[in-house]
Amino acid sequence: MLLTPNSCKTEFYQRNINYTFSIILGLNVQVILLCILNELFVLDRVQNSSEPSLQPILEYLSDTALQKDKAGMWNCIFSVGDRVFAQFIEVMSNKPKDSNREKELENHAQFLLVNFNHVHKQIRRVADKYLSGLVDRFPHLLWNCRVLWCMLDILQVLSYSLELDPNEETPVLRIPSSPGYILMLMDTLEARESIVKDFAARCQEIIQEAMKWAPHATRSHLQDYLNQIPSSGLWHHSGLALAMESVLQYTGLNIQSSPLSVSVLGGSSLTFHRSA
Repeated sequence: MLLTPNSCKTEFYQRNINYTFSIILGLNVQVILLCILNELFVLDRVQNSSEPSLQPILEYLSDTALQKDKAGMWNCIFSVGDRVFAQFIEVMSNKPKDSNREKELENHAQFLLVNFNHVHKQIRRVADKYLSGLVDRFPHLLWNCRVLWCMLDILQVLSYSLELDPNEETPVLRIPSSPGYILMLMDTLEARESIVKDFAARCQEIIQEAMKWAPHATRSHLQDYLNQIPSSGLWHHSGLALAMESVLQYTGLNIQSSPLSVSVLGGSSLTFHRSA
């Protein structure tokens, strides 16, 4: 479904037409028209929805046919996405600071963390860009319990993927502490290892920044994460390893030691089941 110009306010329509033409000069008329209508549609859903979402624009950008399009349609929608994200930030900033807004922000931070590990490189870059913008405007998400736990669970699921045979059918893995988000895996072991290393590095950066601004809250959430993971000497739990290393480092118990290497954090691991 696409919005028609008649369904939008004249000022809103004209503003977005001018902007869209400025970023897609040189594209054919059909692509220009599609960009205008899609931008109006997606922006309208963000502006006028009680629960604005970034998922539609990420779904558009993830479309394989769109990514292979030679007419520049993906770049056009990517530019639309930047407008959508800016509008999303504005809408969320103007919402009452209550539990409903907090849950929406948490869900979007988790959603972007998952897509940071998307099978398509373009989507990984978009998710990274939006995640940076989100925590820049709402920095408390860095030390939010649900966000931290989800991040560590993603790291564990990714590490577990290294144990799976890449020659078999690629599975879809669920993220335990998310609102039902799933991870699609890369086809090759080398690609999976690269994803794990990149995400492990990002996790370390996030925890370091969280410890810088809210050390007590961050340490408390990490300790709680340690406590709720079943302990077994047979398991290598990458999320657990990072949480433990961070807690020890920032309580001064291993100040003299260097942080765990990305290769250790992204090492082999076995799946786990969290008790209800």
